[in-house]
Amino acid sequence: MNFLEYKAIILCQSQNSWNSFWVDPLNFASGLCEELAIASNWLLKAWKYKRMFSSWKFVKKLITKSLVATGYIGYTACVVHCASEYIGDVVICQGPSMEPTLYSHDIMLTEHISIIRNNISRGDIIISRSPSNPKEYICKRVKGIPGDKIRTGFSTKVVPRGHVWLEGDNKSNSTDSRNYGPVPIGLLRSRAFCRVYPFEKAKMFPKS
Repeated sequence: MNFLEYKAIILCQSQNSWNSFWVDPLNFASGLCEELAIASNWLLKAWKYKRMFSSWKFVKKLITKSLVATGYIGYTACVVHCASEYIGDVVICQGPSMEPTLYSHDIMLTEHISIIRNNISRGDIIISRSPSNPKEYICKRVKGIPGDKIRTGFSTKVVPRGHVWLEGDNKSNSTDSRNYGPVPIGLLRSRAFCRVYPFEKAKMFPKS
């Protein structure tokens, strides 16, 4: 039994007579068309639902990939943050206070281990927050550690516990501990151990 025969039987049974199939073919054809229209409508709805389901699968796949990408980005950001906060980072020099050792736009590699372990020595080149403006960073050399006596002009100062004395190599053009006094160790960020740029001036800064 094919589809048309099935529809014809259903239509005839709804009229409670087989004779109506033969007596009124126009009415039968009209009913059959109506049934086909209903079936087509259901097929159209099913196709729409299928498209919606396919769209949802695409959206679900897109969301999954986005979450995975976000996870990788977050993981990378955490690694970079931890590395720059606890291991080391790259610093670009600004200003003339460390000339002739360092010039503006020189690029250095720094490490945080010495600061974290409080392993600071005289002669170390240090990156620190500025005591006068904590939003800025300064690059100076350690001239005194706790207990050292520092002569400034006609007076002598003792570096207190938990502080260091920082000065720039270019003493005539440097704002340092001679202006704002000993710097708390808590403001120190890292120790420079290598200059990598300019390439022709690349060198290591040995631990003093």
